[in-house]
Amino acid sequence: MKLLHMMLILALSITLMGCQPKLTVTKAADEFINNDYRDVEAHLKEVGFHNIAFKELGDLNSQSKDEHGRVESISINQYDNFKENDVFSEDSLVVIA
Repeated sequence: MKLLHMMLILALSITLMGCQPKLTVTKAADEFINNDYRDVEAHLKEVGFHNIAFKELGDLNSQSKDEHGRVESISINQYDNFKENDVFSEDSLVVIA
């Protein structure tokens, strides 16, 4: 009887883990570089990502003022080389720098 309960719990756990919503990115990581971070955030929210964090970079010097607000790097679950149509879980951490 215990074995039956354990097998049932295991099967239920595996089923629930497989039910986590998946999201498909519509652009590769390099397509976000040099875009305004607000546009990138809006795009990712449209796709369904909701766990988006920002990494603020150091002060800008006078030569780089035109780069203010531009994306220097982006990662999803610490993966910064994702391609168009890669699939991630809905709760993946997106970090925009």
